[in-house]
Amino acid sequence: MENYLLQMDKEKSEFIKKNNSDEKVYLSKELYFYQPIIFDLDKIKFSHGFYAVKIKKTTIILHDQINNIKVHFSDKDVNFIIKKIKVNQKIFYDYLEKNILNLIANKDLNEIIFTLGKTQFKILGIAFSEEFNSVQCENPADIDLNGNDLIGLLNLIAEKERTDRYKEKLKNTFEYYIRS
Repeated sequence: MENYLLQMDKEKSEFIKKNNSDEKVYLSKELYFYQPIIFDLDKIKFSHGFYAVKIKKTTIILHDQINNIKVHFSDKDVNFIIKKIKVNQKIFYDYLEKNILNLIANKDLNEIIFTLGKTQFKILGIAFSEEFNSVQCENPADIDLNGNDLIGLLNLIAEKERTDRYKEKLKNTFEYYIRS
């Protein structure tokens, strides 16, 4: 199955070809192309909608639909969030740490299914859990971020890092999240 990042490249390219005319010209490097990401899970709640945004590279953003705020968390921000969880929510941190170590080792991963635009994808990652619906994660944007929002973000980042030319990218990124 094709990777969601490659799908974003393809859809953005098709959009540009379809919509370029004399009146409007879309330059690939300047066009922001958004596609919703939907995790369709019973009993799992998310505080935000997920979007893949393609400019030159693909970025994952969270959309707070109530306040109409779109947030991108950098690696430094994710590290901050996980450090706060380590101090304030030991059970959730232990779950994340165990599963991040599994991501790094590429073992005991769970199948995660999501839809990007109209295409369904299956990736390997950290399982969502109903118990994390009520876990609140302190974050630099000061938005309502629950445990499953963070797990969703981590899964999408992991899949993004797997496709990097640098083979150690996933390992280095996720070790930074839990080791620094």
